[in-house]
Amino acid sequence: MEPSPSGDLVIERATPADYEEIARIVLSAYRATVGDTLDRGYAEYLARVEERAEAATLLVGRAAGKLVGTVTYVPDSSSPMAEELRDGEAGMRILAVDTSCQGRGYGKALTLACVDLARTEGRSALFLHTTEMMRTAQSMYASLGFQRVPDRDWQVTPEILLLAFLMTLS
Repeated sequence: MEPSPSGDLVIERATPADYEEIARIVLSAYRATVGDTLDRGYAEYLARVEERAEAATLLVGRAAGKLVGTVTYVPDSSSPMAEELRDGEAGMRILAVDTSCQGRGYGKALTLACVDLARTEGRSALFLHTTEMMRTAQSMYASLGFQRVPDRDWQVTPEILLLAFLMTLS
């Protein structure tokens, strides 16, 4: 799939009609990045898009009318989707771009949409975790001004370490 000739990307809230495609994009993108380390339980969790949409703000990006990516914006620590959020922080989770559309800036645009939401809501920072294997995402976060905060890394299992990143907004 190619983006529209003008490169337009529209970012908006997901609707229930998007959920099946969101699940496909997320699972495909995660499998392409982490391979066999994506365990069945986490894959099932990622596929439960409706639950995320009820617990947080689920955004999608569309180019040429096609869904090309998604991200979950977590407004504050009261959300069931919050992972290690502190007072005043928003979070973002489960950023994924269709594997056929990666490298076109869609992940960056979805990340910046979360930054904009956090600023609009008066949050002091935007926090996220990513895996060690997601090196492209780590580079993108650093280029946008996120800082590594190793003291907030999360050892989910003996095999999986989530790396913490924070963008201060105030």
